[in-house]
This record gives sequence, C-alpha cells and structure tokens, in this order.
Amino acid sequence: PPPTMSAGLSRTFRVERTVRACYTGGKVCVARRAQSRLYSWCNGAVAVTDIYNGSIIMMIEAGENDGFTSFAVDPAGKVLITSAQSQLISTWDLTDGGKKIRSWRGHPLPVLSMEVDPSGTLVATGSADRTVRVWDISKGHITHRFTGHSGVVGLVYFRPVYTASKMELITCSDGGEIKVYELYSRRTQTLTEHMSTATGIAFSPDGSRMFSAGRDSVINVWTTERNDYKLVKTMPVYESLEGIVSLPASTVFPDASVDERYLATAGEHGKIVVWEQNNLRKVFTVNISAGSSAEVNQNDGEKDEKEGKAATQVLQLFLAEKMEGGGFIISTTHEHNIHFNSLLGLEQTRVVVGHNDEVLDIVWAPLQKVKKISQGSNGENGSVNETGNKTDAKSQDESNDANENGAVEGTHAESQAVFVATNSSAIRLYDAKTLNSRLLMGHSETVLSLAITPDGKYLLSGSKDTTVRVWELCQPTVRINEDNIHLKGQCRELQPPRCVAVFKGHTKAISSICACRRATSSFFISCSRDTTMKLWDFSPLRKRQKKAKRVSSGEDSKLAPKLFRKAQNGVVSHEKDVNCVAVSLDDRIIATGSSDRTVKLWSAPDLSYLATLKGHKRGVWTVAFSDVDKVVCSGSGDQTIKIWSVESDFQCLRTFQGHEASVTQVSFINAGTQLLSCSSDAVMKLWTVKSNECIWTLADVHDDKIWALKSSRDGRSVVTGGEDSKIVFWVDATTEEDEKERAIYEAKVLKEQELRNNLRAKNWVKAIRIALELTHSRQLYKIFTHLYQHAQTDEIVVEALAECSPEERAKIILWIREWNTHTERMPVAHYVLARMLRNHRILDGLDSTSRQDLRNAMRHIINYSNRHFKRLDTLLQKTYLFDHMLATTSLVGIAAGEIQGMGGLNLPGKDDIEEDGISFDADEEEDDVEPELEESEDAEIDPDKLLKRVDPRKLLQGADDAGVEVYDATGFEMAWEDDEGNEEVKDDDKDDVKANHRIETEESESRFSTPKDRKSKKKQRGREPSKSASGQIRRSKRKAKELESSKPNSSKKSDRKSGGSRQTRSSTKRRSPRIAKKN
Repeated sequence: PPPTMSAGLSRTFRVERTVRACYTGGKVCVARRAQSRLYSWCNGAVAVTDIYNGSIIMMIEAGENDGFTSFAVDPAGKVLITSAQSQLISTWDLTDGGKKIRSWRGHPLPVLSMEVDPSGTLVATGSADRTVRVWDISKGHITHRFTGHSGVVGLVYFRPVYTASKMELITCSDGGEIKVYELYSRRTQTLTEHMSTATGIAFSPDGSRMFSAGRDSVINVWTTERNDYKLVKTMPVYESLEGIVSLPASTVFPDASVDERYLATAGEHGKIVVWEQNNLRKVFTVNISAGSSAEVNQNDGEKDEKEGKAATQVLQLFLAEKMEGGGFIISTTHEHNIHFNSLLGLEQTRVVVGHNDEVLDIVWAPLQKVKKISQGSNGENGSVNETGNKTDAKSQDESNDANENGAVEGTHAESQAVFVATNSSAIRLYDAKTLNSRLLMGHSETVLSLAITPDGKYLLSGSKDTTVRVWELCQPTVRINEDNIHLKGQCRELQPPRCVAVFKGHTKAISSICACRRATSSFFISCSRDTTMKLWDFSPLRKRQKKAKRVSSGEDSKLAPKLFRKAQNGVVSHEKDVNCVAVSLDDRIIATGSSDRTVKLWSAPDLSYLATLKGHKRGVWTVAFSDVDKVVCSGSGDQTIKIWSVESDFQCLRTFQGHEASVTQVSFINAGTQLLSCSSDAVMKLWTVKSNECIWTLADVHDDKIWALKSSRDGRSVVTGGEDSKIVFWVDATTEEDEKERAIYEAKVLKEQELRNNLRAKNWVKAIRIALELTHSRQLYKIFTHLYQHAQTDEIVVEALAECSPEERAKIILWIREWNTHTERMPVAHYVLARMLRNHRILDGLDSTSRQDLRNAMRHIINYSNRHFKRLDTLLQKTYLFDHMLATTSLVGIAAGEIQGMGGLNLPGKDDIEEDGISFDADEEEDDVEPELEESEDAEIDPDKLLKRVDPRKLLQGADDAGVEVYDATGFEMAWEDDEGNEEVKDDDKDDVKANHRIETEESESRFSTPKDRKSKKKQRGREPSKSASGQIRRSKRKAKELESSKPNSSKKSDRKSGGSRQTRSSTKRRSPRIAKKN
C-alpha cells in the first residue's frame, strides 16, 4: 500500500548543519588573492573552511601515525604545501579535492615555519636545525640553502615588494636574531637589536621602512635605503607582541586621518592597538574580548567586584584586505577562537569558534527583528534609527520591521541562533546559517547551565563561580551599502547580549537554572551542588532597565550590572547534588532531580514540598514537564525514562526502556505526544508516549556523550551538543520522507505496470532491464525460467546480459547465489551463470569492495554446485539397481495378477508394459492368475510360494528346461527344483548359491548405501535370533507336503508341480515366478 502521511507526529530527523572543530591552535592563514577560505591547524591536519558560511570544505591529513608541523598556501589558493613529522614536504591540489601532487625529503629536523613568495613559485622553510631552505614548488627541488642562525627558525617572511633583480627573504630565530637574505645576489644581513624572539614583520606601503615586533615588548623601525637595514627607532609597548600588520589606506576608524598610514599590533593584553607609522603614536584600541570586564554597580554600598578580568591573549595577527566586505584584521586567541575586525571601523563583526571543547548546555535564541545599518563609501556607519539617515524614513521603518527570516517586531519564536555553554567561562552565540558567532564574557569559571525568559528579552547563565548572570539580548544588525545591498562579509551581525545583573547566593557551583514559563511571571529557579534550591525575583531588574532606557532617551544603557544577593525563597531540596530543575507550564509546580535517585515536586513560589517520586535505581539527570498533560518526565542513569503524574496520586504512568547508557536529556515535542531523548553513549531516540514505542534511533552523528538537547517550540527543530565538541542542528524530515516515499511508490507502480506490459508483449530484454531496476529477483527468475525452457531463446539472455552494467551483472550473480541453494532452482541458476561467464568478464568495472563480494558469492555458488553434482551422481548410480531389477523381472515375467493375489505389488493395469525393449502382455498370464486368486480367498498362503527367478547361469547356456531357484528372503535359504517338482537340495550347490548371493548383496550394499547404513544393518543382523530360520522353513515344507498328500483333490496343484498343462505352454512362453508370503 502507498505510504501514509504522518498526522502531526514526527518519524525521523535529519542533520541540517554540524558545527565541528576547525582550529585547535597553531597557524591560521588565507591566500593573498583568493581570500574566501580559511586555512587552519586542526588536530595535526589542515582544515579548509569557507569563511562566509562556516562549513569545512575539506580536511587535509598527513596519514596514519603522522602529522603536519607547518603549512602554507600559494597566493591563488590552488596549492597547499605542508611539512610533516616524517620530514616530508608535500604539495596538495586544492582544486581536486585535496589530492596529493608530490612529496620530497626536506629538513633533517621538523619544519616550524613556512611561507610562499608573492609569485607563487617558491616556498621558504625554517627548521629546528637552524637552517632556511627555499624550494621550487612545481618541481620539488631545492634552490637556496641558508645557514647562520643561532637558534630555531620560527618565522620566514618574503618581502611583498620585489623586482626582477631583487627578492628578499627575512627570517627570525630564537634570541631575537633577524636575518635578511637576498636570493639573487645571496647577500645576507643580520639584525640583532631585539632582545627576544621577533614574532612579526611588516613593511610600509612604499617599502622604505620595515617594522619588527617581538616578545621583548618593543617595536623596532628599520630603514631599507641602499639595500641596507638600519634601526632608526625603538618604541616600547609594554606588552609581549605576537603580530604586527601594516594597515591599508582604506582603513577607517574614529579620528583616523586620510594622509596618515597606520600599524596594528596585538599581544598578551588581548587588544588590537593602532599606531601611526611616522611617529609610532597610539591612536586607537580595540578590545578583542569585548565585554570581558563586568563591573558591579556600587550604588547600594556593595563592595567592588571585578569578575572576568582575565584578558584573552592573541596568538597571531594577519591581514585579509581583499575579503568581500572591505577587508578584515584576523586574530587568533589562546581559546581557539578566530576574530574578524572589519577595516571599516575596526569593529568586530564575527568570530569563528575553532574548538568548543565540551558542550554542556544549549538554548534557542529568541527571534529578533534585524536592524539595517547603511555603510558609506568612507566607512562611516549610519544607523537607520539613530543617526543621519542615508534613506528616507519610510524605507527605514520598513527595513526595521522585517528581518531575514520574515519575522516582524513583537514576534517571539525560535530563530536560527543558539546560545551554547561549553567548558569555558565564555558563552557562545551561534548563527546557525552562517556559523557566525559572538562571545559573552563575564563569568570567571565554566558555565554549566543556560535559560531564556518567556518574554525572550533576557538570557540566564549559571556557572561554577556560584553566580547567576542575567544578559539583556540585543538586536542583530545587517550592514548594507549605498544601494541597499547586503555586504557579504558582514551579513547579519549578531550583537552580543549585555550583562545587566548578577545573582549570588549559593555556596557551590550552579548545576541547573530554569526560568518561569509564563510571560506574566518574573522569577527563575537555581539549583546548586550544595543541595539547595533558590527562587529569585527579577521584577526589580525589569523596572530598573525600563527606567534606564527612559533616561538614556532610547540609547543603550551604560549602567553596570547590579548585584542581587537575596533570594525570594530557598530550601534544602535533596540529600545529594541537585542535577536538574524544571517548571510546569502554569508556573505552579517545580520538579527537581538529584543524585539521590529521586524526583521531588514543589509548589511555586513558596517552595513548599508536594511529593517525592521514587522508582529510579540511579541518579536522575534530567526532568521535563509536558506542555499539555499534567505529567513530568525524568531520565536517569539506570537507562530508563519514566513519566509521572503530578496530580494527587503521583504515580508512574509510563516507563521507556531502550537506552543502553545513562539518559542525559529528555524533551517533549508535538504537544506532548512524543519524547526526544539522548544518552551518554551518543544515541538519540524518538518515542511515542501513547504506544510506549521507540520509532527512531540514531547513533552515528555524535562521537561521544550527548549532554545538551533542546527542541524548538514547534518541535520541528532540534539542536544537540556533546563531549565531542560538536553542535548538531536537526530538522524534522517526516514530511520530506513521506513525500519521497510516495514518489518512490508511484514510480514503482508505473515501473511494475511497464514490466507487466513487456511480459505480455514478450519483450524479454526490456523486461529483464525493468526487473533489475525494481530489484525483483523473483520476477527475474520467472523470466529466466521461461527462457530456459525454450532453448531457442538463448540469444535473448545473451543480449539482455550484454546491456547490463557491471554492477547489474554483479547483482544478478548475487541472486544466482540464492537461487543455487534450492534444488528446483539450480538448473535455471546455472543456465544464466553459464551464459554470463562465457560472454563477460564479470570483475571488470567494479570497485574493490564489489569485487570481493563477487568472489565470495562465486565461492558460495561453487560449494553448492558441488553438492548438487554429488547428489545427481548418487541418483545416477542408484538407477543402475532399478535397471538390474527391471531387466531381471523382464526375463522371468512376473504375473501382475498373481503378485496381487499373494499380497505383493499392485502393478498398474496396462495391457502392454514395455521396459528396456522387452514387452509384457498381461493377458497371457490371465488364465493362471484367476484360479490362484480364487483359491487364495479361502485357503491360506502356501509357504512354498516363494520368490522364484530363472537361474541366469542356465539362461546363458540356453537351457529351456531351467530349474527354478527357491529364495527365502528371511533365512537366505536357497534350493533347486527339478522339472517334476521334487525338491533337491545339494549342499555344494547351496553353498555356491549362498556365496554368490552374499557377494551380490555386499556389492550392492557397498555401492548404493552409506557406511552408516551398512553399520546399522550389521547391528540389526547381530540382534537376530541365533536359531536358524532355514530349518524352520524345511520343517514347514515337509509338513505342507504331508498335508497335500492327505488331500483327495490335489490334481490342480500336482499338475502345476508336475508341469501338466503348464509344461505344454513352457515350450513357447516364459515361466512366471510364484510369489507367496511366509506363514
């Protein structure tokens, strides 16, 4: 039947986007001319990331048990050069999916720095062996080798301005030594004015001056006149510097002069500092970790507290001036984050989080209207709401009312952005579409839990620093140019929330927080590892923020975060750590789960005790209320999920079993009809509450424990995060799957109808093709069976197999393997296989996996074929016994009626029986049979009527009056009768007959029976009574003769014995054997 469309229930989810690690420390760079990709170090490999959508394009790996030590990319972004721990330098083709071009042996020690010249033909490498070498990229051979450094070479830099007669290479080593190599003249100059390692080199736009920065906290200025470098100025900066760049003339920032050129430096203070190139005067400072300093207001006499003051240390600074959007200053930090500051204002527009470490909690960000900011040609920003407008008021209002997702002001729904708490003090704000992110700095220790207020205006965060912070969400912006077109590099800028309040009252880490569910309420719950639960009222905070906004006349409030120390209510909730908390939809009931294996219910807002739900065998890690029913769900370390009633009985209503590890998160979706759950073994499951059934399981996306799971309000979007540092965005694919299944079903119905039409028209070739497309092995077998029965259609099979692809022929062989296992299908299987092997090379055109599968299938076919041949050979051998029996019976001429009368075989009533060329006429023996049948009705069977046959020895001699051998099947006793019927037993003849019979019997048994059968017969013979049966037969015969002699009428029998009328017929016809049962 066709698939049915799901009515409001989800059946499957698909991965929409995955955020994974792209930078784990080390070098980051972009190509000089193609700056849409970011090349970064990631776990010993090189990750190639699209800057605009955040997706990893490819991952270049060194190989098993090896890793890269340094890398560089050519100016066009087509070739990547790497150096591995195995001292091999390799080139990779980035236009062909990262295919390796060539490798060659490099330095004897690891390469620590690498740089490509502006022309893209040479690459310079600096090594731990204190040497510098220059290589030809296309041919892989060395062109220059420089020595003389006293330490490890940590930086190589090609001078950007060069001529056909001059190309300079600057290198820096430990100890502050700088060397300048001229490649054409091989002239070398050494600069030793730095007291520590030089970390950055920059040149003025005209190339007349060189600037060097190092960890000795100074900037040195050098003149380059007459090919001689001289120190002209040293400027102390009072921080260890990690990079220096020369800003282009298009750089714009407040108080910038058009006639002046500027430098930018960054170091251990986590700030980008702008300097004038002429006199090295500091003119501007940008804090990379903006908002990291969170000072608490002292208006109420509170003690000064400065939290989160630890600066973000910059590890690298470089320029990407050709990126779309006006160019950027790119910096990396020790937290594995890559920051982009636009050259048009030096504002931080995006952050690429290189590594999330361990994801602990996730919440969906509320949907906000987007604010468009026009960007003038000179870089001046114009807000559509605040400053001089570049467009009219009507267009401004329209641009403010709509956003990229089609939402209008006042709408509160989940957007494509999430807040993420990781194993860090900073909270990440991710845009799911572009993977643009911003950092929320404020906590001093790891953030463990997040929550969003029902009005969508505040974010709550709980940390190990025992505080709960409240963040006011800001409006995202989109930069446009003068033509109202989005700037690609700056599309949808996420504005980081601002911390407005700090709640402090717990003595240990905040393990879980939960906000109220109704917009009319103003409280949130915090649980701690100190076994307490507190209810906080933040209605005073809302009043304070409204007042601050009225005073500031619409501008952002500059008030510092306010500290709240007093909770509205508090209670010791459990005996052990409180792991989770949830609030019911009506804000009346609070549920908490603890490591003491219980779930407790409390009333809000007074926190009075209601009930304890017992049933779990291990600690409870998650609780969730249904949006429809009065039930609460709990997940535990005992691998079960339970649904409890929150009404008067507080009983367990359902128990879901199926997880094989601790259940870490559960969530109700689709109006409480279904459950989503995840566990510590990286498995996600979808349950139907009514049927208590798991309908979907996925275990191959995350690589480690899943700690966070949040679903959107409509249940169609889900986001998960775990210990593997991945953030996975899921979307409900039920509708898509239903439509896809229906389309597949309709196409299958049409194909099946086409198959029937071709079968009816006897178009066998096309029918075979359609059966292969539909994977109908049974229908294909029927077609081949029909062709097998008509030998003249062999060319049809050959033609059909010729039109098949190698994969389809391999599929047929796999089906032949199944057909060959059945005796009745074996002939057809060999019929098709023979024509395939005679006309095709079945292994050609297949990959290694398919070839191996095909080899295994052929071995299977050979094994079963050997069994079939052995069975047929055995049957053929057994037919020889029937031939011998039929031939012997033909010579003697068994009378069918006589056999039937004596209880023997009931032969078919045919007039003529023909076997082996010998004809039998049943009517010829009718006269002898009828009297025998009549006599047998009243008289007993005579024991003398035994199986008689013609002696073959006398038949060969042509003796017409051959005696008849009397054969006793029970006692194996034989005798000879003469023509007059007198029994004549001779010992010698009897022994010969016995021996011959025994030899024939043993030969027959050894030929047609198995050793097991012979062994069983031998045992059976051993169990027979020792008393000779032949003696009993002789005594019964003598007794029968005495009875016959005493009868008055025995003429009929005596005639038979003496050969009366029968003797007359025997001259022209054969004698028939007499068969009788033994008494």
